[in-house]
Amino acid sequence: MAKIFTISFLIICLALLFLLYVNRNSPKIQETIIIITAVIVSACLYVTKPYEIEKSITTLYFVDQKDKENNQIKFFNDEAIIGGFFRDQAFIYYNFIEKLKGQKKDIHFDFHNDPKPLVDLQTIAILEHLLQHYHASWYVEREVLDLPGWVSETRRPRKASEIKKDVKKYSLSDLPVQLKTNRFYREPFDFMGLSVPKNTSFDFSVTSPKETSCEFILRKRYFFNIRIKISYSGGGIGLGKIGHYIGLTKPEEPYSTSDPDFANYFTYILKIRCNAKFHRVTAGNPSTPKYKEWINYMFENLYQKFDWSVCDKAISEHQKNRALQQILNIKE
Repeated sequence: MAKIFTISFLIICLALLFLLYVNRNSPKIQETIIIITAVIVSACLYVTKPYEIEKSITTLYFVDQKDKENNQIKFFNDEAIIGGFFRDQAFIYYNFIEKLKGQKKDIHFDFHNDPKPLVDLQTIAILEHLLQHYHASWYVEREVLDLPGWVSETRRPRKASEIKKDVKKYSLSDLPVQLKTNRFYREPFDFMGLSVPKNTSFDFSVTSPKETSCEFILRKRYFFNIRIKISYSGGGIGLGKIGHYIGLTKPEEPYSTSDPDFANYFTYILKIRCNAKFHRVTAGNPSTPKYKEWINYMFENLYQKFDWSVCDKAISEHQKNRALQQILNIKE
C-alpha cells in the first residue's frame, strides 16, 4: 500500500513539474516554486527524523590480591550462578593462561597499575558472543519455552527469503587486524563469522595505547552507526555482597580494611556503552524498522549476558528462596 501511494505521489509531482515548465513565463512562477519548495522541505524534515538507541552495561571483575605471584581473577567456578555469569570470560582467560604456561612466560598481572588486560578480556568476550549469535544471520528471533523447573531459550535466523539480499558476512580472516593483536584473541571455530546487513563496515579502534578503552564500530552509510565502547571505570576493595553470598564475610558485620577476608580482594568495574544512531535520510526506508529491531535485540542480548545487575538479581532470588526453605525447614 505504501509503495503504491509513493508511486502515485511521484507521478503527481512529475505532472505538476511539467505544468510549471509549460507555464514558465507566468509572473507568479517564482512565488509558486518557493511555496512548493517550502512544502516539500517541511514534509521531508517531518518524515525524516533521526533516531537513537542506547544501552549502558556495567560488568565486574573480582581479583584475588593475596596471591601476589599470580594476582588471579576470581570467576567462582564452583558457584552455579556466578560461575555461569563468568563462564565465557573464564574460558577465554584460562585458555590464555595455559598458553603462557606452555610458552613458559610470566602470567603476573598488575591490574592496579594497568587494568587494560581486563578491557582486553571483556573485548574478546563480546566479540566471541557476537560471532556465536550472528554467524548465520544478522537478525535472529528468540523463542522461550517456559517449562516446570527450567526455561529453554532458542534462537533461529530469520527466514532467508526476507534478508538473503541484505547480508554481508565477515569471516574470521576479515576481522579487523587490530582485534587480532588483543592478547586474549584466539581463533574460534571455523564456521563462525559475523553476519551484518549488506554494505556494513566493521571496524575496531583503541582510543590510545595508554587509555583503557576501545570500541567496535558497525556502520552502514546513510542508515546507522553502531558503537560498542568498553572502558575501565574504577573499582574498590572487597567483594561487596558476593562475599556474603559465598560465605567469606557476614552481612551483620561492618566492612573493615584490616580484615584479610575483605582486604585481600578487589572489585574492578568496566562500562560497556552501546549506542546506535540512525540517519534521517533513510528514517522511513522499509529496511530501517528491521535494523532497529536487530540492534535493539543485540543491545539487550549483550545486557543480559554481561550486566552485573542480571547476575546480582539471580543471586538475590536464590538467597530469598534459600532463606524461605530454611524457615520452612525444607532441605535443598
